[in-house]
Parts: sequence; C-alpha cells; structure tokens
Amino acid sequence: MSRTASCHCRGLALECEGEPTKISLCNCLDCQRRTGSLFSVAAFFPREAVRIVKGAATSFSRSSASGYPVTFHFCDQCGSSLWWAPERMPYLVGVAVGAFADPSFAMPAQAVWTADKHHWLSFPEALSLHERNPPPKGAASQGHAPREGSADSFSPDNAQILPYEPHHFAGVDALWQKCFPDDPSRNRAAISVTDKMQFQPGLLFVAEIEGKVVGTAMAGYDGHRGWLYAVAVHPGQQRSGIGTLLVRRAEVALMTLGCRKINLQLRAENDRVSSFYHRLGYTAEARISMSKRLDPGRE
Repeated sequence: MSRTASCHCRGLALECEGEPTKISLCNCLDCQRRTGSLFSVAAFFPREAVRIVKGAATSFSRSSASGYPVTFHFCDQCGSSLWWAPERMPYLVGVAVGAFADPSFAMPAQAVWTADKHHWLSFPEALSLHERNPPPKGAASQGHAPREGSADSFSPDNAQILPYEPHHFAGVDALWQKCFPDDPSRNRAAISVTDKMQFQPGLLFVAEIEGKVVGTAMAGYDGHRGWLYAVAVHPGQQRSGIGTLLVRRAEVALMTLGCRKINLQLRAENDRVSSFYHRLGYTAEARISMSKRLDPGRE
C-alpha cells in the first residue's frame, strides 16, 4: 500500500510505502510555532519507504526540545512543511498527517511534550501521554547490545551523529586504521578527509560517544546518483545500531539534495558487510565496476 502526501499548492509530493511505524502528536512550543496550531501530528515511516515524486524541497534545520537537530523540508512556493528528519531517530522520516488529506487516517498512538500542552486542551483516553519524549524505539534500542567486556565499549544510547569538524580528525584517522587496515594509503584520512572538506564537506558524518569517535559515514552526490563511502564502526560498537544510524543520516542528507538513488561498492568477499546493507534495504545489482586512476603517481 502506498500513500501520497502533498503540500498546499500540490507542487511538492511524497509517496510513502506501507504503514507508518508510529503516529505521534507533539505539543512542544517549537511545533506550535511551526504549525501556528496547538500541536502537530506526524506519521513516521522508515527512511527507505519515503520518496519525492513531485517537485523539490527547501530545507530548514533547528534544534529541538529533545536537544537533537531536526531538518524540515517544505515547499518554497506555499511554505507547507511536508516532512522532517529528526537526528534523534535518523532511520525515520516524519510526514505531516494533514498532508495526506485523508480523514480516515489512523489516530496517533501517543501525545508527547504534554508539559507544553495548553491547559484547556484534552485528548482521547486511548492516547499514551508523555510529558517529554519517550525513549526512541529505533535501531539503537531494539536489542542490539554492545559487546561486553571491551575497554572500548560504550552505550550506543548516548551516541550522537554529527557533521564532521576538524577536531574529529584524530579520531577518524584512528578509526579508519582500525577498520580498514588493508586500504591503500590514498584512502587514509589525511588524504580522503582533506579532499572531502574541499567538496561537499557537509556529507561527512561521525558517530561520537563521550567525545570519542566510534563511527563514520561519507556520502557524495553528483546531481544524478548518491554514493556511500567509509561507513565504519569501531569493533567494540559493531552490531549496536550505530552503523544504521550513520547510514540513515547520510540517506536523509542525500534526499535533501534531491537524490533518488544511492550506490555503494563492496569487496565481493565481504559477506558480513553485504548482509548489513541488505538489512537496510540495499540490493545487489548486475553491474561491472570499472575505474581509472587519474593520479597514478599517488599511492
């Protein structure tokens, strides 16, 4: 089943496959200001289930009451906010329920940030009420526990997915040497990160826990296809959900740029990593990968 959500002028539209993961009503003051109403209602879908089918969006990012940034995507003609990408749950996309223009759409299961609710406003008894946000039920909290007994292990619940900044370099360099020990020197952080900072620097992300870099994801977009590179998670944090958070953050960033398809390359013998991407909705295609070195003097 698919549903279409559109802005007020119908110039921007999304197609959402399947059923929403959850439907939530938010009373926070930021949502009140954004909508001009007393609350907003969002249907959250997996990132891979949502695609733009008409128009191009303009985006705006702000902090949120939960402390995590949220990026809103809206029509630059009529100003309707159609969907948003919360960094707190980068594997989900929130779509404005009103944009479906369907009075039969299911009611929310919860109301959050009731601490900001107008005192005279009441909700049906069936709604679960939360003064703030309940813990996210995303990839980092669905039973993928970090490995025990490692001096390098941290709780993934405290992970932050952040845009790369210069102070992350030493952590990224150490992580890549640990995760990609056999890579040629041209792929080391000293070269790759420097190059990335010259072109689309906003598409390099790090996962950070207690100030320590534990993961990275690099993306690229050429106006036709998106690409993923250097998705790495510290061995002590693998299978904790951090890799999924990084990939979802990169996907949202590419979607914001208008990207409709993402490519990536894996070594044929790397079955474990291939399985990881299969779980995230990526499929193997019958292609021949070819390349040509334009800098033969560089190792």
